[in-house]
Amino acid sequence: MLNQAVPGCMNCGLCVDACENVLEPIGYRSMLNFFAEFRAVETLNSKALLIMPTAFFSIALSFLYLFWTLPVADITLSRNESAVSVISGDTVSGKYLINLVNQKDEKNNLRLKVENLPEQTYLLPEKDIELAIGEKRQLEMEIKLSKKDFTPGVHQFDLLVLNQEDQVINRAKGSLFIP
Repeated sequence: MLNQAVPGCMNCGLCVDACENVLEPIGYRSMLNFFAEFRAVETLNSKALLIMPTAFFSIALSFLYLFWTLPVADITLSRNESAVSVISGDTVSGKYLINLVNQKDEKNNLRLKVENLPEQTYLLPEKDIELAIGEKRQLEMEIKLSKKDFTPGVHQFDLLVLNQEDQVINRAKGSLFIP
């Protein structure tokens, strides 16, 4: 394989054409090649070698980011299907299931707080909760409120999980329909 131009060569390619015209009819492949073609193949290989570690590093970094940003307590809030909003006279009521999971590798003391609802309108069985490593707890929150204190429509509230320093570590959104 000719990797370098011969001194005095003008890179016209006539020698390559001549060689191919002679060898191809008898079933042989030309061995002549210009340096520029070899360089293009070499560049493609070097790019592949650069792309693979970069892709691996990006994926590894993504997993590390997800691992370190994982909340220490997971919370879900869902409407208890057995107790959909009940209207008795002037009162609207709704029951919600709260699922808490401790994702820390140690005991976790948490506090629950509801925002965007007056404190006298909801009942939490426990506000201060201690969870062991990996412990899951299910609570039921009941909301009872007077229709005259709220405008008709959907009202949203936030259920916050606070740590011992009263910092929000996770939140769940809920809603209640008032006819």
